[in-house]
Amino acid sequence: MKRSGPLKLVVMATAGVSLAACDKFEEKADGQVFVDQEQCVSAEQYSVNECTAAFKVAKDADNASAPRYNTNRLCEDQHGRYACVPAHGTGTSYSSYFVPIAAGYFIANAAQGLSDWKYRVRPVYPDRNRRHFYTSGGYLLDMSSSNRSARIPKKATAKLPKPPKVQTRTSIASRGGFGSRSGRGFGG
Repeated sequence: MKRSGPLKLVVMATAGVSLAACDKFEEKADGQVFVDQEQCVSAEQYSVNECTAAFKVAKDADNASAPRYNTNRLCEDQHGRYACVPAHGTGTSYSSYFVPIAAGYFIANAAQGLSDWKYRVRPVYPDRNRRHFYTSGGYLLDMSSSNRSARIPKKATAKLPKPPKVQTRTSIASRGGFGSRSGRGFGG
């Protein structure tokens, strides 16, 4: 009976190391980030029709899943000065809140096995220093040295982000800020 205590600790410690190791080798989705539809077209990787479709999906995803904050100051604390705008809920949950302006849109390459645009496209938002960018689901983009190439965890494309709750100073502090879900992402 006395041996079960140390054994439980060893199992718990091993599980933590195993989870950290899995996270390190997490499957990624490769793609590009475009600031606007014109940049998408000028890259000549997608047709005009594909860029149009992608940006319609991106705009819809931005409207549905942008991070929401109860004050402009709290939004700017997370995303930078002049990076937020007022927004309003719809239907039965009508309320005013603030959302960051999308800095661009991530489009996963077709080779990722994603055929539907709604899974390939995610809006991206800056952190307060504009050094890092996150998807609407809060996943950090790994930006390459190339100006548009990026990677996100494949699970960020697995399902559409839920409409997020309106964040307060307390909820932000409890999770460590935007993009801090388990040290990497933003809860919704």
